[in-house]
Amino acid sequence: THWDIAFHIKESMCFVPDKISQVSEGGQSIPSDPTSPIYLAKAGAVTVYPTILRLERKSPTSIRVLWKMPEFEDIVNEWYVEYRLNEEGEPYSAEKVERTDLSTTISTIGGLEEASVYEVRMYCRNENGRGPPSPVEQITTDEAAPSAPAQNVRADLMDIETRELEIRWSPPPQRDVNGVLTGYQIKLYYSDPATSNNTSDSTSEDLTNESVVTLYPTSLPCWIAVAAKTAQGIGPFSNFEKVAVPVEEAVNKGAIDEVIAIFKQPWVIALLAGLVFILICMISFIACRQQKIKRRKMQREHHTTPFIKSYHDHSSSVNSSMNGQQYRMGHDGHQHDTP
Repeated sequence: THWDIAFHIKESMCFVPDKISQVSEGGQSIPSDPTSPIYLAKAGAVTVYPTILRLERKSPTSIRVLWKMPEFEDIVNEWYVEYRLNEEGEPYSAEKVERTDLSTTISTIGGLEEASVYEVRMYCRNENGRGPPSPVEQITTDEAAPSAPAQNVRADLMDIETRELEIRWSPPPQRDVNGVLTGYQIKLYYSDPATSNNTSDSTSEDLTNESVVTLYPTSLPCWIAVAAKTAQGIGPFSNFEKVAVPVEEAVNKGAIDEVIAIFKQPWVIALLAGLVFILICMISFIACRQQKIKRRKMQREHHTTPFIKSYHDHSSSVNSSMNGQQYRMGHDGHQHDTP
C-alpha cells in the first residue's frame, strides 16, 4: 500500500490533486471515499462545488443564497441548494437553482419554518453524477405571528351578580409559535359572532404571558376567544367559547328581573300608591266608626243609670207605704186609705 497523486486535466489546466488510499494491480488508483474529487474525476463526475458567499433573510419563511462557481469549472449541468433544520437526524432537502452569467448568483429558498435555524450547502452535478457539497452555512429565519391559536380555552362563571369570569388557556404548540411569545389577546363578543358580523359590541384585552385571567364583562351571555402574539403580530383566534348564566339561575334571576321591571313601570307605581291611599282611608274609617260606637255606648250607660236608680227609690217608697198600710190594717183590723 502506498500513496499516489492523481490530477484532473481539463483544457490543459491542472485542477486540485487528491490522495488515494490504495493502489490496485496495474497501478490503478482506487479511492476509499466515493465523494472525493479523484473518485469523481475517474467517473467523469463533477469535482468542484459552488461557494456560498452569504445567506440573507427574505421573509420569515424564505432566505436568499448568494453564491458563485469556482475559478476552474468542470462540465456542470445543474446546481442545487441543500438545506435542513439544525436538528439531529433531519434529512437535507434539495432544490435546483439556476445560474446567471453574473459573477454572483442569487437564489431564493422558500417554504421554511419561522424562527428556525437552518443548515445550507450547495453542490453541482452533470450527467455522470453529483459533486461534493460545499461547507455548511447556518442562518436563522425571521420571526412571524403565531400560526396556531391558544389551546384548551376555558371560561368559568365564578359569580353571577358581578359577572366574574375566570379564563384559562394553554399556549400554541411550540412549532407554531414562530418566534418568542410576547403575550395574548382576548376578544369578547356580546352577540354570537357565528351569526352576526357586527363587531361594534366586541372588546379586546391585551395580556402578557399569563395563562389565567379574571374579567368582568358588561353583560351575559358573551363569547370569548384567545390568540397568541409575538413581536411580529397576533396569530389566529381560538374557537369562541360561550359564557351564559346557568339555566336554573337564569330562570330565577329572569323572573325576579321581570317582576322588578314591572314594578318600575309608572302606571304600576301610581296603582300601588292609589291602593295604599285607599287602604289608609279604610283603616281611618274603621277606626272612626269604632270610636263613635264606643262613645254612644258610654252615653247610653250614662243616661240609663239614674232612671234605674229612681225606679228603685220609687219602689222602695211604694213598698214602704204599702207596708205601712198593711201595718195599720193589721193593727186596727180595718183597711184604710192613706191620704
